[in-house]
Amino acid sequence: MTDLVSVIVPVYKVEKYLSKCADSIINQTYKNLEIILVDDGSPDNSGKMCDEYAKKDSRIKVIHKENGGLSSARNAGCKISTGKYVYFVDSDDFIHEKAIEDLLSNLIKYNADISIGNSIKFTGKERGSFTNKVKIFEKVKLFDCYTDYYSQAIYAWNKLMKAEIAKAHPFPVGKLCEDSFTMHLFFKEANRIVLSSNQYYYYRVNNSASIMNSMMSKNNFDEVLSHLARLKFFKDNNFDFKYIAYTYQLLINILISYQMKHKVLEIKQKSEQLYKQLISEAKTEKFYNQFDFKVKFKMFLFQHCKWLLKLILGND
Repeated sequence: MTDLVSVIVPVYKVEKYLSKCADSIINQTYKNLEIILVDDGSPDNSGKMCDEYAKKDSRIKVIHKENGGLSSARNAGCKISTGKYVYFVDSDDFIHEKAIEDLLSNLIKYNADISIGNSIKFTGKERGSFTNKVKIFEKVKLFDCYTDYYSQAIYAWNKLMKAEIAKAHPFPVGKLCEDSFTMHLFFKEANRIVLSSNQYYYYRVNNSASIMNSMMSKNNFDEVLSHLARLKFFKDNNFDFKYIAYTYQLLINILISYQMKHKVLEIKQKSEQLYKQLISEAKTEKFYNQFDFKVKFKMFLFQHCKWLLKLILGND
């Protein structure tokens, strides 16, 4: 294996974590890398740290740009990348030393367009599990990857993909939950996906600046809008009922949580209106019959026993 792999790293206010991230990429067992660090107008020392790394390793390219958000930074990195393959890493995370070598090996071995690894939430002590189980998804069953392995499928950062796929659909600038808006579009470009059980990617959960930690306090509906976009995509392209039903259930779970826990009144009200609309649609279009029992039970509690559901959600 000799093909160039472009590793794109958006960088913003991560001076505490950047060294761990950059070192994990530099020390990959697969050496033919183009490492693109995109300083997204970071106000701390992150940009300077990127420049220092570029002085030490000729494989590193640095972009300094005005702050535009994660999508803007990824798109900027994609635009200048020259590799045959692209791999995204968020700058507060890090990867196992064999991540790229193994993902590329799987992609070539199984003639796939996207190679997916597993991830692990990292708080400071965890080590990845390596069970070496591989699944192949192709043709009409390709989106089974989405329903059966959602937590692996929905993010951009644990995937090695052909560059033409990564560049086919820019990430939506100005949106949160950018991966959720985009991953199904990447999948549509693929003929075959290979998925590994090995946990190559360490996702940091104790970064107080992370989007997910503050989602419930923002006047922002992007999480819901991203799933609505995917629901429309499945319907417009006449996908199997199970993919549509699965997306309805994701939306209903989110909207119940928003109504129960969100701190912004406007978002609560939007959630209530959309919740009623989606349930009506799902029942009219016969998708409700394919709902999981747990989702139906959650809906029942929401309607008849909110105090109990509040206790359950409090532990989510």
